[in-house]
Amino acid sequence: MTKNIAIIDLGSSSFYLCIVQVDARKRFKTLRRHKFKAQLRLGINEQGELTLAAQQQALAYLAEFATLLQRYQVKQVHAVGTYTLRTIKNSEAFLVQAQQTLGFSIEIISGDEEARLVYVGATAKRSSRHQTLVVDIGGGSTELIIGKGREILRSVSLAMGCVSFQQRFFADGALTRQAFDLAITAAREVLVPINPEFNQAGWQACVGFSGTIQMISRVMKAGGLSGGSIDAEGLDQVIDKLISFHRVEAIVLPGLREDRASLLAGGVAILKAIFEVLPIRQLTLSLGGVREGLLVELLQRI
Repeated sequence: MTKNIAIIDLGSSSFYLCIVQVDARKRFKTLRRHKFKAQLRLGINEQGELTLAAQQQALAYLAEFATLLQRYQVKQVHAVGTYTLRTIKNSEAFLVQAQQTLGFSIEIISGDEEARLVYVGATAKRSSRHQTLVVDIGGGSTELIIGKGREILRSVSLAMGCVSFQQRFFADGALTRQAFDLAITAAREVLVPINPEFNQAGWQACVGFSGTIQMISRVMKAGGLSGGSIDAEGLDQVIDKLISFHRVEAIVLPGLREDRASLLAGGVAILKAIFEVLPIRQLTLSLGGVREGLLVELLQRI
């Protein structure tokens, strides 16, 4: 006997739905994946509230998710909201409408819980006995976790993401050395306080999973700047290449999806700062993050 279940991740940059069919042995196959470039972080006004237009667009996406959940007869859903939904001032009012539209409850998770789910997802298919640093750069926040096996030793959720940094340092569309220096410096200031604790714990491997890190990895690999992993030299070359375009709208790089170009500079600046402060020699791609963590734990509940 099988049943259809789903996980939903309402992030600062994207809304994501994954519907899977699971059998009595908890074996599963993916039936449907759907993603919207929601850009929720861009819909915050000066009062720290989600604008009416941003709310309406988000509810329209959730209505489409609800249609898919009904079509696939999904009865069990784990839906979470992350950084933007936990920080906007009108979160509670919007959440009421969002849950009514979706037809399921939505949990607004804390930064610590988001970091924990990132680690669960990133290590679900890894059998390494080494301590591992996991990096996840989202639209509004960045999660850093050190763990060994299934045990989390250090974790932090930092208020910086590719969308917020793109808004803050590249809002006018100009790609200059000064803009990158300012962005990297700002990220370093956020990271410096956690440096002693993380370096004391130590790690032997570093992995990353997020749309931002996947995007940077693809650009480096397609441009011959990497053999699959990310290093500081490759990041410097990506920054140089971006500056050569002068404008965000002029970016054209092998391996880069057109819809991700507008967030690349902010994400690269944050990752460059992480490499400098912690420091990191090399980062490899992980097979999972928050979404995979949600799925792992939802399967365990069945």
